[in-house]
Amino acid sequence: MGVFADYERYDALGLAALVRQGKVTPAALLEAAIERVEARNGQVNAVVLRLYDHARQAIAAGLPDGPLRGVPYLLKDLTASLAGVPMTRGSRFFADAPPPAADSEHVRRLKQAGTKAPSLASVLGPLQQVQRARVQFADDAPPAITVKLHEIFGVKEHPRICDGKVAVLVQLTAPDGKRLEATQNLEAFWKTSYPQLKRNALTKYKGVAWL
Repeated sequence: MGVFADYERYDALGLAALVRQGKVTPAALLEAAIERVEARNGQVNAVVLRLYDHARQAIAAGLPDGPLRGVPYLLKDLTASLAGVPMTRGSRFFADAPPPAADSEHVRRLKQAGTKAPSLASVLGPLQQVQRARVQFADDAPPAITVKLHEIFGVKEHPRICDGKVAVLVQLTAPDGKRLEATQNLEAFWKTSYPQLKRNALTKYKGVAWL
C-alpha cells in the first residue's frame, strides 16, 4: 500500500491523534482507506456504493474539530441515512426509493466528531447486507450455512469453499428462524423457488419489505 503505509497499525483514536499532531492529513487518511477498499473489495464485496468524491469534498469544505477529525469510516446501509445518498438497505425492494433528505442522528454525530462522511465515513461506502455465516460440516451431508433470507436477499453468486470448488448448501430461514428452503444454486432459487415462497411468506410475514 503506497499511501500512508502505517494506516492499519492504528485504530480510529490513533489516526485522529496523528491528524491532531500534524503527522498525517485527513486527505492522506482518506486516500489510504480508498486504496485498501479497492485492493480488497473485489473479494469480499462489502462496499457497494463508493462515495470517494463525497468524502474529498467534505475535507475540502473543512472538517469539524471533533475527537475523530479526519478519520474515514464505512456506513452500514441498513438503518443509517446520509442526506442525498440513495440507501437501499441491501434490498432490491428499496432500489428506487428516494434518497433521505437529512442525515440520521448517528450520522450527524459522526460528522460532528470530525469524521470524513463518505464512500459511506469519509463515508467510504455502505456495507452490503450479507452477514458472515459459520459453515457446518457433517459426515453424511454437504457443508452448509444457515442464513435468514433477508441477510442474503438479492445475492446471485452462490457461496463456495475450497477455492471455489465446493458449493455449500444454503439453508434459508424466515425472520423467526423457521426453515424455508435449502439450495445449492442461489441463482436458480431466485428464478424458480423464490416467487412461490414469496407469495406464501407474504401471508404470514405481512409488512416485511424485503419479501
